Amino acid sequence: MTIFGGEKLQRCTVHKTENILKKCPKNMKEELKAKLHRLWNSTTRLEAEEFLKEICVEYSAKAPKAIKCLVEDKEHLFRYFAFPIKHRKTIRNTNLIERVIREVRRRTKVMDNVIENEHSVYALMTGIFQEQNERWNKKSHWSSK
Repeated sequence: MTIFGGEKLQRCTVHKTENILKKCPKNMKEELKAKLHRLWNSTTRLEAEEFLKEICVEYSAKAPKAIKCLVEDKEHLFRYFAFPIKHRKTIRNTNLIERVIREVRRRTKVMDNVIENEHSVYALMTGIFQEQNERWNKKSHWSSK
């Protein structure tokens, strides 16, 4: 699956973890959650894939629905390994996107009477996106050096 001019999809590991744990027996949730956290924090894709195999062997009989949920999106879950380590934590979840959406909602909620047409909406959103972009560019973890 590709989006935005050919960019590949990265599933959010936070939401995926929640979905997996919903399908897991209660007595295994904490244990599996810790293993998933270790999986997402693997140093290399190869290390992650090896650990994923271990998780599948250990839990496929005990929590088959959870394991099915985990492996069905493997390609979309591990795309962040193609990026530098310092960028991965930011890429592998949707926190930045959710932050922008919250900001758009916050701003539009108080401007209900000001937004007159489609152009007004685009102007407002462009301003919000520019502010967010400036904020993100100030963060050292985005530098390519």
